[in-house]
Amino acid sequence: MAQRTVTGTLSSIVDLVEKEGIQNPAIIIVGEVVTFRDRISLLEAGGKVESYATMA
Repeated sequence: MAQRTVTGTLSSIVDLVEKEGIQNPAIIIVGEVVTFRDRISLLEAGGKVESYATMA
């Protein structure tokens, strides 16, 4: 399975993750650090993580 990213709010992330079918193992990032999404994309390019969800 290819790596995927889902970004949402605390109130929407559960529905978004279920809709996208993201399962463990996953990384969940909460808080202002989500604004560093561009830096996190380096992990995607390197294949270091399969999927993760972020919450703004």
